[in-house]
Amino acid sequence: MSSPPSNKPSTRAESPDDLNRPPAAHPDGVSGQLLPQRVRRPRALSPGGDALEVRSAGLIDKWVGGPAHPNMIKAARARGYDLTSHQPTQVDKTLIDWADLVLAMDRSVLDQLHTIGGEDNTAKLRLYLDDGQDVPDPMGKRAADFADCAAIIEAGAAPYLP
Repeated sequence: MSSPPSNKPSTRAESPDDLNRPPAAHPDGVSGQLLPQRVRRPRALSPGGDALEVRSAGLIDKWVGGPAHPNMIKAARARGYDLTSHQPTQVDKTLIDWADLVLAMDRSVLDQLHTIGGEDNTAKLRLYLDDGQDVPDPMGKRAADFADCAAIIEAGAAPYLP
């Protein structure tokens, strides 16, 4: 984790993917990778202010060590994001404790994060889309569904960016 430009603590966000979502949509699994690409390097939110650091993780280790889904890499590339170096990790309580905000792509992921994070982390867990909708999971679907997912994730990032 990089140091913020001031002595203030950094603002941190974690966005896990679900059991089947490809690494890229958890602003790190593009069902998640798109948000981190824009804010991966900590940057000042205001002069002398906090920095923003985004991480991404999944609920199971199925994706750990592998690349993002080829269709998600293509969908992200079409939107100006490079997922070729994406390295999935698995979410755990330590990562949830570290984060100031944890964003879930869908309700089933959110439920599991509540179990992993415990009561002391409840306030920081929420759905990624601010309208309460789930980010559609493109796994097992057409390339166009991955492109649609990438667009939804990118559009949904606005409330979290400085």
